Amino acid sequence: LQGKWNEYIREWAAGAADFGKPMFLRWGHEFNGNWYPWSVARNGNDAAKYAEAYKKIHWIFKKAGADNVMWIWCLNANSVPNEPWNDPLKAFPGFSFVDWIGIDGYNFSGSDSFKDLFGKIYSKIILNTNKPIMIAEFATGGNGKVKADWLKQMGEDLRLHFPAVRAITWFDINK
Repeated sequence: LQGKWNEYIREWAAGAADFGKPMFLRWGHEFNGNWYPWSVARNGNDAAKYAEAYKKIHWIFKKAGADNVMWIWCLNANSVPNEPWNDPLKAFPGFSFVDWIGIDGYNFSGSDSFKDLFGKIYSKIILNTNKPIMIAEFATGGNGKVKADWLKQMGEDLRLHFPAVRAITWFDINK
């Protein structure tokens, strides 16, 4: 917000404009977690600060002519910490700054269903927007048949319970 990264952001904005083809930009993902420098928890527990930074970056891209960028406002399925000040909706920058809603979530234990992992936040988001939804990052623990069964059930859950989801991205890195 104070301009420290403006030149860097302008370079990326100019590059996106020069690219010219449609592209997704998911800036400041998982802001309602506590593991990134841009997260609400690491910035005075002030969700409005995150929203202002998001809007500022959006305006820099707009000024650079990067109209080809589709903006993904992307939260984590669970707020960490789960406190009222960390409600992701408090960090929403506004409908004119968001093209898609992204949700990231991980089934680290391998025991939670896709529906359990994303159902609560999906219901909250769907009540507050008509934007398309992307499961922007997800994966599940377990392996072999357990993982295969989880993915099969995920397909059924998507069809039955998540009609606004228009895209999903499997996170495939062995951490």
